[in-house]
Amino acid sequence: MNNYVLVNESSAEIRAIARSALKGNWQKAILVTIVYFLLFQGVASILEYMFPVTLAENEYGAVKVSFANLLYTVFTSGAFTYGYIAFALSLFRKQEASIANLFDGFERIIKLTLLTLVMSFFIMLWSMLFLIPGIVAAYSYSQAYNILYDHPDYGIFKCISESKKMMYGNKGKLFVLTLSYFGWIILSALPTIALSFAIGSSALFEPSFAMVVVQICAVLFMAPVAAYVIMGEMVFYELAGGNLVKQVIEVPPLNNDPIVKIADDLKAQAPQAKSEIPEQVQEETLQVKAETPEQVQEEMQQVKVETPEQGQEETLQVKTETQEDVQEEAQQEQINPQEEQTENDNKGDGVSLDK
Repeated sequence: MNNYVLVNESSAEIRAIARSALKGNWQKAILVTIVYFLLFQGVASILEYMFPVTLAENEYGAVKVSFANLLYTVFTSGAFTYGYIAFALSLFRKQEASIANLFDGFERIIKLTLLTLVMSFFIMLWSMLFLIPGIVAAYSYSQAYNILYDHPDYGIFKCISESKKMMYGNKGKLFVLTLSYFGWIILSALPTIALSFAIGSSALFEPSFAMVVVQICAVLFMAPVAAYVIMGEMVFYELAGGNLVKQVIEVPPLNNDPIVKIADDLKAQAPQAKSEIPEQVQEETLQVKAETPEQVQEEMQQVKVETPEQGQEETLQVKTETQEDVQEEAQQEQINPQEEQTENDNKGDGVSLDK
């Protein structure tokens, strides 16, 4: 498992997905939650009440523990927690989910018991440094049971290692998600607090028995919130593991809303406007395409017709002019030598006369 991702969804979105998964399954989820708490915490409280052991006595009273309660908690907490997670994941994944899932963990009770002991030991060591490191360690190991459910062949240290990888960068998001349920937890705890004050002030019940009654009543009041919380944690696990993909939720049309009607009218008018505009554009383009070649051809023909005639006239004029100039120059050259000869003859005659 290396496809871990950072959870970017807000706590409100995660809770919304959890409510969607619980829609139509609230009764089943609440019933299984009540059975889980009664088998785990209820039986432990009864064993503590029935088999107490006094360790010491002081001015405030006797210090009692129950080894039966301790053994029961150690060997069944991991199995019941695993079974409750198996039920929640199956319900979220729309698989077969029932009360029988609570007992799935007893098939591998030794591995689950060791996993619980190892995680508790590491959390205790971190808590000895300070409270905050212990909380961080608890959130780092929080997905170990989920990973073991999806990968039964993993060992306990492999599950812890994979949980640390998955929660790297996601511990704060899960912490914020847990805090987002705080209001519901306080609201569900108010009846239990009121009942504890009423029983405590009454002399009808022994203190130890009164505590058992209060715990059982707390389970009943806390069951809906606990089912809500565990489903939100399953959503978080699926998001962090990259197994959950967002889907688009179809919203029913609001036929009676005037704004929606105006929007529908605009949408209906838009295609007509779009259909009219291209026709006008097509007509103009056709006119341009039809006119342009004719104009170009006429201009080209005029140019081709006019240009040769003008050129021939100009060339003929140049040729006639040049020939006339040449003839005139030749005639002048012929006249000039004759004049020179007559002048020379006249000079010769003059000289001979003088002699």
